[in-house]
Amino acid sequence: MGRFLLRALLRQNDRLIVHCLIRAESAEHGFARLRDALEQAEIREEIAEERLRVVPGDSSRERFGLSESEFGGLCQRVDAVYHVAANTRLVLSYADIRETNALGLRPVLELCLRTRLKHLFHFSTMGIFPEYFCDFSREYGQSRIDDQMQPDLAAMKKAFPFGVVGYPWSKLVAEQGVLFARAAGVPIAIFRLPQMGLSSTGYAQANDFPTPLFAAATQVEMAPHGFSLQRNAEPVDTVSEICAAISLNPDRRFTVYHCCDPEPPYEDLEVAELGYYWKSVPYASFRRSCQALRDGSPLRGQWVLVDHFAPYWFSEDRARSTVPIGDRAIREDCPHPIKWPALLIRHARSYDWIRRHRDGWPYPVPHGRLDFDGLMGQAERYAERMGVPFERTYPEWMRTGLQQLVQALKSPEAGLQETRLSHIVYGLTRALRSNAALARERQRHPEIEREKVERPVFIVGINRTGTTFLHRLLSRDSRF
Repeated sequence: MGRFLLRALLRQNDRLIVHCLIRAESAEHGFARLRDALEQAEIREEIAEERLRVVPGDSSRERFGLSESEFGGLCQRVDAVYHVAANTRLVLSYADIRETNALGLRPVLELCLRTRLKHLFHFSTMGIFPEYFCDFSREYGQSRIDDQMQPDLAAMKKAFPFGVVGYPWSKLVAEQGVLFARAAGVPIAIFRLPQMGLSSTGYAQANDFPTPLFAAATQVEMAPHGFSLQRNAEPVDTVSEICAAISLNPDRRFTVYHCCDPEPPYEDLEVAELGYYWKSVPYASFRRSCQALRDGSPLRGQWVLVDHFAPYWFSEDRARSTVPIGDRAIREDCPHPIKWPALLIRHARSYDWIRRHRDGWPYPVPHGRLDFDGLMGQAERYAERMGVPFERTYPEWMRTGLQQLVQALKSPEAGLQETRLSHIVYGLTRALRSNAALARERQRHPEIEREKVERPVFIVGINRTGTTFLHRLLSRDSRF
């Protein structure tokens, strides 16, 4: 989050000077670390380095480890503080993570209170809510997280054992400290971040859960029943642009912001829709296969976490078209319209970034497969899920055409790149899903078939600007 927030702040205000607190032996060493981080995310060229100041220090130490004069100078120069630093490891007790995530707020508050009051933008997590952490499944199926809401402590005690999952508790304690600072006059905003990933450059962090979970499934080519690519993994660059814009808005009205897309592109994304035809097995079987690899499994050291949340993360009752999270605060206080990038763009760019950085990526890279039988199996699941007859939804002529298309794409003459197989499969499964949705619509509204269509107009051509414009133009006339 830090590197993309830095980019967003510099882009949105060309007068800002940003001081970056970085664990380093010197300012030169800190600048080198910062440049490495920006290059890894492939955004260094977009950063105006002349407006950066590196402060070598540690957010968990008193005065960040700075001398009294150095800290005093920082207090005079700084007008706003963005507190992003945190230990995000999920398998740690509260006692182990308290020093960094909770008590680490003390020098931040001292910086905001000394010399003059400064704005404090604190970055927390949606993970303080058990319903979010558990993906709104099982007993959380009817839950909703509204704007400015606080988590239920009794539910947190049940979901987050102190000795196992301390991260949500540490972030909640830090939030309370920030809210007390507001009572002392500090102007604050709390950004509750969602599970993030898949930036516009495709950059991904290998240690961000559930990346190891997906890597483990790739490795053993099987997944627990109910496994899916997490739908609530928002793009980090979009989230950082929203947070930066709200923080720079002098007319913002809210205090707490849920930085989530309440209407994700699809209710869920299954691995088969990208051409990964893994075997679906009970969780216990998946666990045994992974643990047989011992230290070679990406999930080594994390089984206590996965075991605890497996009934929720691998539940098959999670599919829904919206995520029940209030986003009013970000919509009203963000001065520009919020646009969430398409799901395919996120996954395609992430896959490409991993391939470009293959030497430094610690996990196996999945390879999609273009397979007619696999597509038909997915079509059967769509038809069953939407309650429509398979044969009518996908008549023989359509299945034959799809089979010929798959054969043509797989032929040497097509020259299809292996890296694009998953993209092709995704496009075909989207069409199959749409067909089932249309069949369900016709089944619900049989009057559609009685509609007389006289002198039809067919718009042909690739779906780009001209065809879209013509469709919209015709739709303006009630005769069509």
